[in-house]
Amino acid sequence: MGRRKKILEELTGAKAPESLEAKKLKLMETIKNMKKENPSAVIGFASDKDVSNALSYEKIPTGVPQLDQNLDGGVPSGKFTVFTGPSQSGKSSMAYQLIGNSQQEDLEAIWLIADIENSYDASWVRNLGVDEDRLVFAETDIMEDVLQKVVDLSRTGCLKGVLIDSIGALLPRAEVEAPAVKAGIKPKERTLRQENVAVLNRKIGQFYRMANKDISRHDTACILIAHVYTDINSRGHGERLITKGGNATKHFAHIRLSFRRAYDKDKEVLVRMPDGREKKVVSGFDSVITVEKTKQGAHEGHQVYIPFTFGVGFDSKQCTINAALASGLIEQGGAWYKYRLFPEGKLQGKKNVIEFISKNEEVYDEILNELIVMNSNKENDIGENQ
Repeated sequence: MGRRKKILEELTGAKAPESLEAKKLKLMETIKNMKKENPSAVIGFASDKDVSNALSYEKIPTGVPQLDQNLDGGVPSGKFTVFTGPSQSGKSSMAYQLIGNSQQEDLEAIWLIADIENSYDASWVRNLGVDEDRLVFAETDIMEDVLQKVVDLSRTGCLKGVLIDSIGALLPRAEVEAPAVKAGIKPKERTLRQENVAVLNRKIGQFYRMANKDISRHDTACILIAHVYTDINSRGHGERLITKGGNATKHFAHIRLSFRRAYDKDKEVLVRMPDGREKKVVSGFDSVITVEKTKQGAHEGHQVYIPFTFGVGFDSKQCTINAALASGLIEQGGAWYKYRLFPEGKLQGKKNVIEFISKNEEVYDEILNELIVMNSNKENDIGENQ
């Protein structure tokens, strides 16, 4: 075979293609020289141990089992995650509940919260499970200052994650400070009517570029909350919703979750007043969370309905029961709920079901494990059919 190649080269004047091993050896020699010039660079074949270690990242569970299934385990560390949606849809509560769950699982986890909206409520945050002794709080007036603090603190490698609440409340320096003096002309103080076009979008894009390498190197999760606004420049039928931060927020996000209220009407419960009267009181709402973007690709577009209770937060137990009912794991007949591990195989009323699994964690774990197995089998069937 080697003689044929040699004759072919002599007749055609063309050089025979190199073998795969020869190409690899040549590349490895070049990569070796590159590492000498820049030791901190990560370069090599993806199967190499140092490269695979640099590419790997852990997942931080949200504490809501059905949402974690759609996220393949939770929010990724070392990457950007964006929560979008209108006001009062559960974005901040989910973020704080995620932080509390992370601190409970990792007793050395420290988080940074950049409270741009000045909406931090200490009692509510503690109620969601957040340990304030392991919470760094940052609040400044100027956008550039707070984003620079996020970058500097991320470089220490001591943070488990960062929460920026929210992008739309960031105030660029150019909006509040006078412009530089040019050609001896006296500057005019800025007023609320004067605009600075796209300065927030440009600064946010710069922040993503600066912070991307630091949070990736130190496995720091970065969660950003972005409200949705109606684009007044949109033409045609229907309204077009946009988020602050420009296209950089869309492109840099590894995961983007959309929060919406599932129904126009909130949940109500009947409460007996001290004087004997009965009154309907709003108890919460159902939030529908959609995986708008994930670079893992498997669950993009998937939705999960999660009940939110005022004063409590997202109820993971009730969410698990809803998923079990939807999948047929728990059967419902009228007011009775049937499952093999319930007393006598059935319980009356959803409230009693929630109380039972709250007191019997082994039953809850069994239901959760069966749901995970059912979902994985369903995904395997879909993959085989495709």
